[in-house]
Amino acid sequence: MMKKKKNPNDLMYLNLNYLGQMTNLTDLRLKGLTGIKLTALSSFENLIHLKRLSLTSFKVFPKEIYKRLNTITDNIEFFEIGDCESLTKDFAVPLKRFVNLKTLRLENCCNEWDQSAQDVFTVIRGLEKLNVLELVNIEFSYCVEEELEKCDGIKALLIIPAYMSQSATTNRHLIECLKKLSKTLTHLIWGLTHELLRVTDIFITQHLENQHAIGYDLELSHINKTTDNIPILRKRRHRPQPYDQTTPEKENTGSNNVDILSVPDLEKMLETMMPNAKTKIVKVPFSGTTRVYLSEHLNNL
Repeated sequence: MMKKKKNPNDLMYLNLNYLGQMTNLTDLRLKGLTGIKLTALSSFENLIHLKRLSLTSFKVFPKEIYKRLNTITDNIEFFEIGDCESLTKDFAVPLKRFVNLKTLRLENCCNEWDQSAQDVFTVIRGLEKLNVLELVNIEFSYCVEEELEKCDGIKALLIIPAYMSQSATTNRHLIECLKKLSKTLTHLIWGLTHELLRVTDIFITQHLENQHAIGYDLELSHINKTTDNIPILRKRRHRPQPYDQTTPEKENTGSNNVDILSVPDLEKMLETMMPNAKTKIVKVPFSGTTRVYLSEHLNNL
């Protein structure tokens, strides 16, 4: 009888009912290679020494996740949670209790997460000791831009946009957001995916060869090579307002003009824009974004 081959995409089932008995625990990091389905989670109330908690790779959280998070000691200093797209607005409630939190890392903030983004960022601004924020694979929506630019208490920022669509618009809005934070940030890492760079290279090549209409008016006169570039919308798009009577034709006039900026030029732009901060661009495959940490790239955090 042949043994059934295990599917590498199968979730790992994890029961943490007895976790509460580990009363001397100070550091708990849970991460799976293919994804974890958390079937049971005990109260954290006995883990009074817990300083660092990482819950990543969780594709399925138990229904009592927010109730359990609400029992975590308020002495916790580092909190990391992945697959934020699975969380609801209720996540902001336990997060508010972490008054001694110094570092917060949120991964995979896409799709439905945008509905809870405003509540989460409101809590972030209220955590007085929080000065390190890491946002990995985040959909940089209008809401995220408007909320993040008000987080002037954050000193160190790692941001890796999800680049799900409209990468030129994402880059323009992120630059405008960083301008607002340029006087308060001391450390910045901006992550660019290899996939974004590769797609941009293809667009440039096809545009130069007149083989493909990409829907944008590209400005290429200043680029030295057709590799290692990113697209940036020339003019920031304003957030659509409810009952806006602007016609699509007027709204789109001139809005598809895109500049192509090389990564070295982007690095120079950030250095000029944020002269008192340590800035760095990292290039990473999408599959490796969750392995990028601020502390591994910038010192003196």
